[in-house]
Amino acid sequence: MAKIEGLTKCSWHKLLVPRGLRNVPCIVVLGYHDVVPPGRVRSWLQVDADNLARQLRFCQKLGTFLHPDALLDPDRVRHDRLNFLLTFDDGYANIKQVAYPVLQRLRMPFLVFVSTHNMVTGEPFWFDTIVALLQQYRVEEIDLRSLGLKKYLFPAGAAGRRWDAIQVLLEDIKWSARGLQDEAARKVIDALVNRLAAQGISVQVDSSAPLSAADVREMQAGGLCAFGSHGHRHNIFTALDEHQLQFEVTHSRAILEDVVQTRVETIAYPNGNADQRVRNACRSAGYRLGFAVAADPSCPEGDRWFDIPRHLVGGYDSTPRFLLDLGRFVCGGNTFQVAMPTGR
Repeated sequence: MAKIEGLTKCSWHKLLVPRGLRNVPCIVVLGYHDVVPPGRVRSWLQVDADNLARQLRFCQKLGTFLHPDALLDPDRVRHDRLNFLLTFDDGYANIKQVAYPVLQRLRMPFLVFVSTHNMVTGEPFWFDTIVALLQQYRVEEIDLRSLGLKKYLFPAGAAGRRWDAIQVLLEDIKWSARGLQDEAARKVIDALVNRLAAQGISVQVDSSAPLSAADVREMQAGGLCAFGSHGHRHNIFTALDEHQLQFEVTHSRAILEDVVQTRVETIAYPNGNADQRVRNACRSAGYRLGFAVAADPSCPEGDRWFDIPRHLVGGYDSTPRFLLDLGRFVCGGNTFQVAMPTGR
């Protein structure tokens, strides 16, 4: 590790970036979700604050962190080393309470994608409530066939394997509901609570709260961060009809702009799912940048600003694993090559 940390930013740039791209401004977009105090990670969606700080300090050795505004101003992007953009999805209150103090100490700019329904109502994210129930009470199986799903087994062993099984349930809810996932999730939550109650367990769910509008305003005023849309109810955009999709991308933007009192021009697709129909809808709604997970090979070259890939980081990623996956991500050509967007 000491030898690795001794490499200069220039050395890292030469090691990770293909030779043909070394004079092209390249951006690695990092994606996180929830951030929790050390030792409290209960799912892949959560990263503890100490690990977050270690990972970001290491990335500072590799390159330069950009303010989100820099993506629309290529003159601010370095050509001679890697550039990083730090992003957070969903809009957890822990971003302000736990992550923000770390990022202030590091003087680290960042971009938060907010699901506005939860910001407005204060309701926990449905997927976080399900994860909390499964993890707090170590549920090992649940039969949801009566809800049109299936029987799910959650192994008690390795955290990663258990998370993979939980993720199957979450994905099934997202894709089966098609715009009604809140209703579908509520039925699953009720089934879990009833099952636990039948075992004599009094359930108290420890879900992470969402950011409030006041939290967003306070962080926005600090100057380190910017805010983008993550849809209104975190529905998968590609599963929605035209009316639902239009509502998700326009309503969330209007709410967020009213809170931050500035134009909202970035959107991250919930679950990372987008197609040409979704990209067109986001462009028509006034966005200028769209963030996915993996790049879509079918995306036209002129729409790459709406197909920005991100490297997602989870709570079970050790520092060596983080570095290995980051290297694979960059060497696999997943950096975002900056060029002036059309219409500018």
